[in-house]
Amino acid sequence: MKRQVSLPFEADVRPHARARSLRIRVHPGGRVSVTVPRRCSYALIAGFLERNRAWIERTRETLSRVPPPPAKAEARGAYMLHKEAARRRAYMLIARLAPVYGVTVRAVSIRDQKSRWGSCSRRGTLSFNYRIALMPEPLAEYIVAHELSHLIEFNHSPRFWAQVAKTVPNHRVLRKALHQAFPAFR
Repeated sequence: MKRQVSLPFEADVRPHARARSLRIRVHPGGRVSVTVPRRCSYALIAGFLERNRAWIERTRETLSRVPPPPAKAEARGAYMLHKEAARRRAYMLIARLAPVYGVTVRAVSIRDQKSRWGSCSRRGTLSFNYRIALMPEPLAEYIVAHELSHLIEFNHSPRFWAQVAKTVPNHRVLRKALHQAFPAFR
């Protein structure tokens, strides 16, 4: 069930049974949605949007420079077209970087993720966005190193970032470039 909140500006409100906090998402094209816990008051939502107005406006500005996402059928075709290239690239980078970390990867999956570049399970499965096939080598290397580091440190502590720095010493610069180029992704 979606409701519109007019104050302080237009936003789609999406109550969610498992939501524990309020979450704002700015979509390409500038549409704003807010995921909220069930029974969240409109006053609380309006205040939350007002407190985050500057961030929302900055994100809208950034997204206005990014081309809109392709239609679903077109996106599915892009995924199918680049999936194997992404898999080859991920395996190549894992083969080069995993020995440095001393880790073993159990499985690799390539997905059409909407807001993540990669993820890591505690069982050693790494998942990557198919778009790593399309990005410059240093960014793809950073993403793979990031997920491999999670096999050692399953958090984002200073020890985790020290692991990433073993193979990608300029990870801060690359991370910033990645977030600026693709603000919808984490």
